[in-house]
Amino acid sequence: MTLAGDFESDQGRSALAASFRRALPSNPLADRVIGALDGIAIRLAGPPASSTLTTAEFYRRKVFFALNVQAISDGDTRFIYVATGAPGSMHDSAASAQTRLGTDLGNNVLNLGRCFPIGDDAYANSLFLQCPWPGQQLPMGKDAFNFFLSQLRQTIERSFGILNKRWGVLQRPLRLSLADCGDLTAALMKLHNFIVDHSPDAADATGTSACDVDEPSMTMSDERAPGDCQEYTSRDARASPLRVDLTRSIQAAGRIRRVRANQKL
Repeated sequence: MTLAGDFESDQGRSALAASFRRALPSNPLADRVIGALDGIAIRLAGPPASSTLTTAEFYRRKVFFALNVQAISDGDTRFIYVATGAPGSMHDSAASAQTRLGTDLGNNVLNLGRCFPIGDDAYANSLFLQCPWPGQQLPMGKDAFNFFLSQLRQTIERSFGILNKRWGVLQRPLRLSLADCGDLTAALMKLHNFIVDHSPDAADATGTSACDVDEPSMTMSDERAPGDCQEYTSRDARASPLRVDLTRSIQAAGRIRRVRANQKL
């Protein structure tokens, strides 16, 4: 469900990228990022038998029932897209791939041009979604790419944190049908956007930061990919030259996060 923003037009993508430039004007990736993707678990008291025949699918490994809600934010912490149909046990990458937006992007229905959304390492890097390089002790160029990507991606974590702080109903398990739980979550995100649009300082007024989001009823995904340092990995959905080009351009511009001794470039 599209809540705000416009992925499909050049003007819409420019407006979304501008929101990230306002948030982080010195970030070298901000000009091309049009959304930060992540998943969050909306805790349920337990899906009614009338809502699903596969109750176990909603039982997360963290021992509670939940919806896996996939959302995208802009740089101003607005939610621009949300999908609420995935069960809590589903991995973020699978939940994202089955959304209408994920399907359209995967089938090249939407041409994003030079722009792209970003995700964390729970997702597979692809032609249309840029994710961190896997592994640790990376070369400086890859390390810098991951750092700048993480800076921009924190907007979705902050959006989730503000949402959870603002609406107390999300701080306890929802006792509704699955459809109503999804509709409620989307409605609260729309109200969140309304407040952001009509009160520019509203996000800061909550005093919420990215570290405040791990509430019992709203749990950030902690799925992580196994690390390696190849340019294209089994984690990648498709070989994406874009991540390689972006990494090289960051390094060529001297935008290195830190210098590490004896690190091979």
